[in-house]
Amino acid sequence: MDYINATWQFGGLDGVDLDTARRELEEKRVEVSAEPDGRPDRVVSPIVKSQLYAVRQQVLDSFGAVEKHFGIVDPDPKTHFRFELASEEAFLNAVIHGAEGDPSKTITVYLKIFRDKANKITIELVVQDPGPGFDSSVIPDPTEDDNLDVPTGRGLLLIDSFMDEVERNPDGNCVTMRKRFEAAAEKEAVEQSI
Repeated sequence: MDYINATWQFGGLDGVDLDTARRELEEKRVEVSAEPDGRPDRVVSPIVKSQLYAVRQQVLDSFGAVEKHFGIVDPDPKTHFRFELASEEAFLNAVIHGAEGDPSKTITVYLKIFRDKANKITIELVVQDPGPGFDSSVIPDPTEDDNLDVPTGRGLLLIDSFMDEVERNPDGNCVTMRKRFEAAAEKEAVEQSI
């Protein structure tokens, strides 16, 4: 049974909004280029960033509503933060790498919250971008000594570490992340049987 099944999009700007976004993006990239360690290729349009955070908030609000409804109690207080960080990393990767920062390109986010076969509450978050994709096996390991000082490359590691399950499509432009929880009543029944 699906409790929530929602779709959002961000980016995909056109007309005056696209012109404004491109102008602001170029100004910000020039500003960042002047910084000693500036990475203008990692700058996101303020309009798209605002859309991204609005979608992220919708995802988190949906998570919170289901969490409250089912009395989900997670023993790890960092779970919310980790879910939030993993989703933000996926969104930013889609904008920066998939859409290559182009505010006219659309990123689609699907959220499904349901009971899985093991009867656990499952949050499934899918982020799809219009890019050509990538092969995640060729991404350098950010934990290797040579990569510790590199300022990028940790997003996939965080996503893989913080979610229970992560799948990437063969094209490399869609990531599916899952996090599972027990409802409070079920959790109490399990604890009492121990």
